[in-house]
Amino acid sequence: MINFLQEFFFDLTSRIESKIKSILIDECYKRTKNHFFYLVKNNHKWDDYKIDFPTINNWKIHNKVMNQSETYSHYILFYLQNYSFNSNQQRYLVGSQLIDIDTNTYNYPPFKYLIESATLGSVISFIQSLKLGTTHINKKLSEHFGLGKNFDIFYHYLQRLNEVRNRTAHGGRIFNRTFRSVTGLGKYQTFRTDINNHKSMDIYLFLFNMLNQLDRYDSMSDFINDHSKRLFRTFKKDCITNRESNNLLKKYSRKDFKNIEKIIYYKMIR
Repeated sequence: MINFLQEFFFDLTSRIESKIKSILIDECYKRTKNHFFYLVKNNHKWDDYKIDFPTINNWKIHNKVMNQSETYSHYILFYLQNYSFNSNQQRYLVGSQLIDIDTNTYNYPPFKYLIESATLGSVISFIQSLKLGTTHINKKLSEHFGLGKNFDIFYHYLQRLNEVRNRTAHGGRIFNRTFRSVTGLGKYQTFRTDINNHKSMDIYLFLFNMLNQLDRYDSMSDFINDHSKRLFRTFKKDCITNRESNNLLKKYSRKDFKNIEKIIYYKMIR
């Protein structure tokens, strides 16, 4: 059940990450037609902004000739072999003071391509640093997550999301572990009244809140009946888990599952 919950949380964080990336790209391109605006120093609030290594390393200049027999080559490899940043630098960035970049090593892509393959940590740093004209990008994104102008709270949400993402991606414990807390607003705060804010049930609520999926529920019990109970029912029928456990799931009685469910719920809430 622990691994099953871990996979479920990872799926939710992936959905949220995709949502954040899409909104970030959309909000930025509403305000500029320059695909390379992210390299202009004046578009950052941080004077020493630098793109994190795991993200920019995807765009390291690649001189190896692509294998023509590979019909569907990786899009980054295809891009690097058919594109040069130098010409775009002349078109979009002449006369602009740039952040710290290395054009001898990296073939900087348009922002939308960079973000598509960027780490969540890098995306968060862009959100916090970017300022296009008078618009602080973090303020615009916070509005999409029901936080209005509470961009400080939104930053804490992003930090927590990154923590959950990293733990699930690397096999960390989930259901019986504590997490950093965040300030709740609206239904999210109402539903979590009787839940320890550092526990995984609060994370469960938090992730659905970031997906704007809480408004359809009237109470915490409604949420649990629709989602948490369904999670256990799905777990019981999971054929891969059953095979890995030598048919242990089939051997458990309904009473056994009820007892397991109670223990896990308690650890998730308290």
